Amino acid sequence: MIAQVYAILKLMNSKIIKTYNLPKDYELIYRQEAKPTIALVIISIIGVFSVYFYPQIGSLFLMVGLFGIFFLPGKTLTDFTPEYVILFNRADKSDCTIVYYNEIIAWRYIKGRRFDSLEIVLENGQVENVECFARYMVVRYMRHFAKAQEKRGKK
Repeated sequence: MIAQVYAILKLMNSKIIKTYNLPKDYELIYRQEAKPTIALVIISIIGVFSVYFYPQIGSLFLMVGLFGIFFLPGKTLTDFTPEYVILFNRADKSDCTIVYYNEIIAWRYIKGRRFDSLEIVLENGQVENVECFARYMVVRYMRHFAKAQEKRGKK
């Protein structure tokens, strides 16, 4: 029994690594970021066009949009590649978790009040959670690469 557990742990490719040790040439399919750049640009454009008709409201939209674009910090949450997903949810910002799709036992997208999360269970029993803000895209790529492992339903 112990030898089997050791063999599984030894063969696991999914692990915590430093972000500077990530492969330099990995093929990025989708990157999920916490900063809603597209929404902020749209708010800024709405502000520019509405300044003429409603100066106060247009200026407010423009200021909020530009503030968000230039001063809100950006943070990458996940990177999807054809072979693995990279989770940037570690306490140490220089660490990340690389999870190979073939080592996923189960995954599910959990919708919450404050934020959503993606929960991934690996072959060795390790559970990885990452906050999510783009449900459609995350579920789309997880279903594309690990459809059979999806676990639906409530906790």
